Amino acid sequence: GVTLYPEDRSDADTLLRHADQAMYRAKQRGRDCVQLFDAGVEQSLQAKQELLRRLAQALEEHEFVLHYQPKVDMLQRRPIGVEALVRWQHPERGVLAPGEFLPAIEGSELEMGLGDWVIRSALEQIDSWRESGLDPPVAVNVSARHLLKPGFVRSLRDPLAQPPAITPDRLDT
Repeated sequence: GVTLYPEDRSDADTLLRHADQAMYRAKQRGRDCVQLFDAGVEQSLQAKQELLRRLAQALEEHEFVLHYQPKVDMLQRRPIGVEALVRWQHPERGVLAPGEFLPAIEGSELEMGLGDWVIRSALEQIDSWRESGLDPPVAVNVSARHLLKPGFVRSLRDPLAQPPAITPDRLDT
């Protein structure tokens, strides 16, 4: 790991830390290489870590909501279900579209946690609608990584079997 002085205008301790950070990035790339410390990359990594921390907090504090978009058979001109769409109800920025936060969670454990929350919330909505006389199938989007997670089918089967049981055809993943 390499950092350059005077370009990296830091004190000696910070220069060593920057070189150390560059060394770890070099190791992540497969060793046997040189990695130059880049303050822009470092700021980007720190921003992503902060966003992941904030997203974990948002999940814990129930800031995510599902919006339901009708699915329509255009040939028969009739509704055939709904699709659950996750949104972040940010306390300061308002409702945020998935493009503003989903890319940050790709490959993280938070990806699984949010996917599980979406499924649980959709099942609760299915049950609520059923109690009021509605029974649309609900499509949810989960990541491919989540679908391939060991135990994924069991994690769906268990909540579907809980009273009042929801038939599997009401949930589409």
